[in-house]
Formats: sequence, structure tokens, C-alpha cells
Amino acid sequence: MRALVWNDGIIGSGSVGRDFAPDLEDLARLEVVRGPGSAFYGQGAFFGVLNAVSLAPGEGPKLAAAAALLSDGGSRAHVRGSLTSERAGAASVAVSAYGSTGSTHFFEEFAGTPSAGFVRDADGETALRGSLRWRLGDLSLDAAFNRRDKEIPTATFGTVFDPAHASGTGGTVESTLDNRGYLEARYERSALLLRLYGDYAAYTGTYPYVDAETGPFVLEDVGSGFGVGGEARVSFTAPAWNRLTLGAEAARQDLEIENLISGPQMDFRHQRVAVSVAGYAVDELQLGPVRVTADQSMFPATLSADQLPLGRLLRDSTFT
Repeated sequence: MRALVWNDGIIGSGSVGRDFAPDLEDLARLEVVRGPGSAFYGQGAFFGVLNAVSLAPGEGPKLAAAAALLSDGGSRAHVRGSLTSERAGAASVAVSAYGSTGSTHFFEEFAGTPSAGFVRDADGETALRGSLRWRLGDLSLDAAFNRRDKEIPTATFGTVFDPAHASGTGGTVESTLDNRGYLEARYERSALLLRLYGDYAAYTGTYPYVDAETGPFVLEDVGSGFGVGGEARVSFTAPAWNRLTLGAEAARQDLEIENLISGPQMDFRHQRVAVSVAGYAVDELQLGPVRVTADQSMFPATLSADQLPLGRLLRDSTFT
């Protein structure tokens, strides 16, 4: 699905899959922008943008829980709690989980293999999501973590067919593991916005192979990324029909890619650290029924860790 999915307007916070499956009772509304929008909303918005807007912190029942048995043989559970306090503010916490052992599949093109074309015990899936929303006056916090582990029964990329029962790879099943988390804290009052954020994403693909020359081995394709940043923005209205917004943003990204191969050792590892800084200005003119908007990015730059003394310091603190 080539559509961009947001949660509460936070870029990259949503996905299409069981790892992002909020209960409809937890949502205030769904916002849909149809049609191509990558130039305005970012990469992935080919068919449109979907924004799942959660209930505001503290809204909804104080405690709600539900569970279901699904037609695919899986099960799902969900719990959400909310509270409101004059001193501590309003907060909401939600957790959902999904699990399934999957199905047995038959592929005619593999009918001549030892499994007679059947794949067993290689279609399981688990997913977990937790989220937190908090607000106290002009301060707010949004955080979430998604995790999805999916076994793949279709022997992609030439991997072993029916891997759970194949010899030589120890019953290792082809699978993908995705982790995604974010945290955003903001102070917003009148024309001033201050924002700090952090993003984390990690992927692990496990692929069992049997090579005619080197024998069986397992390839692990591992990637992770971590980013932190901040933004400051202020708006001015003078005269009443003109609104000028000035802002600046800085961010740091850590990326790491690894290929780990058991058996014939052919490991690969690549790391990259980048620091980005940018400023922007947006001017809105309201001329009767017509609104005119002009924007300009100023001194945007993405620098590698070795290009700045600060960048070299940040590089030295890169996670391992």
C-alpha cells in the first residue's frame, strides 16, 4: 500500500500492518487526504495520506479492555486507561497485542520437494503496540512503540522451502522483525512552539539457505536508525492580514546496516552519522477571500560527522 500513514500528525509514526492497529474506540477521527502528495507530505504519499487522530489525553473511559478471536486463527487483546489530575495533567495509556500461529500452505511448484509442497509451522506472527499521551497546560508528550515479528512461508530470495522441517539449518524459519518507536515533547503557547523529538527504527531479516558448495547457512540482514532533534518556531501577526512565521530545526541521525552470515563468514557492517540544520520562513497573506502563502528554506545543510567538530564529538558517542 503506497499511502503515508500518520498517528496524531507525527511523520512516520504510523504504518499499514498489525503493529499499528489502534482500537477504533481510542480514535477521535480519521483524516484522509486523497491523491499524490509526496511533494508536500513526504515520501510514501503516492495514493494519499491517512492521519489517525487519537482521543486527547484524559478523554474516554478510565479503563477499557477488549479481546477477540479472529477468523485467521489469531487473537487480539487491547487495554486503555486514562486519568485527569489538576497537578499531574491528563494522560492516556494504551497497549494492544496480536498473536497467530499461522496456517499450513501448499505450493504446487514445490510438490517435488521432501515436504510435497506443504509449508508447516512457518507462518506465525506476533505484534505489540504501546502508546502514551500526556498534557499539562502548554506542555505535551506523545510516545509510542511498535513491534512486529512475522514468519514468511513463501521461500523468498531463494531461501529454504518448508524451513521449520528442513535439515541443515536447525529449523530456522525465514522471518522479519520490525521495531519502531518515537517520542515528541512540545511546548506550545500562543505564537511560540518549542519541540524536541526522538525516533527509532530497527529491522532484522532472517533467511536460511542451503548452498550446493558451502552447505547450509543463515543470513541475518540487520538495520537500525536513531534520530534526535529539536525545533523552535515563532509567529507574528502585523497587520491583521499578514502572518509571518520564522523557525529553525536541528537533527542528528545514526544509521547502521549489518549482514551477518553463519557458516561461511562474510559479515558486512556500515555506519553513518549525519547532523542536519535548517531555518525557514513562511508568510501568509489574507487578501479578502484569497489567501497567499510563500515559504523559503534558509541555510539547509546535511553534514557528515567528520565535517564539524561538534559532529566528530557526536560521532564518538554513536551507539553500538
